[in-house]
Amino acid sequence: MQKRVTMRDIAEKVRMSRATVSAVLGNKTHCYASEKTKALIRETADRMGYSPNPLARGLKGGRTHTIGLIESSLQNEVRRQEVVNFTNLLDERNYRLYVAYYKGEERLLRIACDDLLSRGCDALIISGKMTEEMYRIIAEIRDPVIIVTSSPESLKMEGEIFFDHGSGTREAIEHLISLKHRHIRMIGKEWDGFNADLRAITFLEVMKQHGLGGKDMLCILDDETDLTADFMKAFLRKNSDCTAIFCTNDFLAMRVIQSCSKLGIRVPEDLSVIGFDDISASACYTPALTTVRQPNMEGAEAGIQMLMNRLENENKPVCRHLSSHLVVRETTAAPRVRTLSEIK
Repeated sequence: MQKRVTMRDIAEKVRMSRATVSAVLGNKTHCYASEKTKALIRETADRMGYSPNPLARGLKGGRTHTIGLIESSLQNEVRRQEVVNFTNLLDERNYRLYVAYYKGEERLLRIACDDLLSRGCDALIISGKMTEEMYRIIAEIRDPVIIVTSSPESLKMEGEIFFDHGSGTREAIEHLISLKHRHIRMIGKEWDGFNADLRAITFLEVMKQHGLGGKDMLCILDDETDLTADFMKAFLRKNSDCTAIFCTNDFLAMRVIQSCSKLGIRVPEDLSVIGFDDISASACYTPALTTVRQPNMEGAEAGIQMLMNRLENENKPVCRHLSSHLVVRETTAAPRVRTLSEIK
């Protein structure tokens, strides 16, 4: 059976992006290619025996009512729930969703953008941390693009929605300080740009504002599974004055609590713990986890409304700066009275 000619094949032949080929062959209104370029692409498509897919063939004006979602991660519950939220909200408006995964890599982001646009997507949603090169890649795209990010230097483009991780972090640390904690540490998993993450920045900033700064306040793990009972024993031996820990995600916080339990350290009586994300297990964990809730549904609703404003000519206001907030449950209390040596 002869291999079906795709827009990717045509793009490689004419040495242009798949997005340009898609815009020309889909007769999209946003196509700014020259007449000479359009003629070249169409002649090449005819010569190679290209035929549009059945979905796009019967559509008017090049619209497919499909949206491409490009996620930087799919390993955690927050990202998976985001896919569900976008899928459900788009379904209510008779749109369908294609999902791609770019692992936070610039090369894979470019490939995903070209691939989804070549499939006829009317617009893209890109969710994850952004770099300068990623912004340049997106600036080249003529189709509508919505960006959902927690990167500190965001809101650079018209279609951006900013998840403010700093606001929830500030609430978390202020909460611990209000309980009289003075020796607070932060534990996070290593990733590119960790020290530029708003959680780390805000944690250090709030501690300094209260005169509680010091050395080795951040503990960065290579992997979440490194957080074991042996790790916590060594950590608390080194940080014997520590009475509270702020974690960059709920999974880490739960591992802290689990490890402490094996060491005979009670949460929150001996050690207060706060997570981040508010995953579904947080509320039913024992003890129920105090954590920071991300504005996941609000972000999805804002993103879809921004798309509809552009695709369906709606003109509804959208809040582009969304704050995270502390959810107080059962894992924080006043600092312990007894020392760790007494506990052990």
